[in-house]
Amino acid sequence: MLKRHITCIISFLMVLVFVMAIGVGATETPAEDHNYVRFLPLTRMDSDGSFTFDFHYSCPSDKFTANSTSISINTCAKIYHMSDPSNVFTDSSQAFELILYKQNLIGTTEVGRYTGYADGIYGGRTFSGLTVGATYYFIMNPVDVNFDMTGYYFTGYGDVSNITVN
Repeated sequence: MLKRHITCIISFLMVLVFVMAIGVGATETPAEDHNYVRFLPLTRMDSDGSFTFDFHYSCPSDKFTANSTSISINTCAKIYHMSDPSNVFTDSSQAFELILYKQNLIGTTEVGRYTGYADGIYGGRTFSGLTVGATYYFIMNPVDVNFDMTGYYFTGYGDVSNITVN
């Protein structure tokens, strides 16, 4: 009887260690995945709305609150291939979409979008008709649905104005 209890306790401990090991692996930061929108400084978004990004498939930002009925989101993007991340270059034929969403009680609503290019030119869009105090976020996606299979990444920086980080 004692041997059976010891076996059960050891089995339970082994399962507990296994579950904890899985949990630790699931807490990796987006930067380790090389697919992120990181707001500056490393706290995700600075009070001035600055951020950097590095992605090759759909990539969401953190959530933020609109302080005005309009906000501007600007980006400057280039690309690189994963085989040589230090070789960052422009390619105006490579496009991405930035889609702004409003967080609602039961889901999200698309507010608007713009297309950016890996041309190294800083620019974006002003989104109007927003609700002051409402929560928003954006997602950046390559326009080419097969871009994530090419080994290329968009990389760059940007900013969001008239917001407070959530």
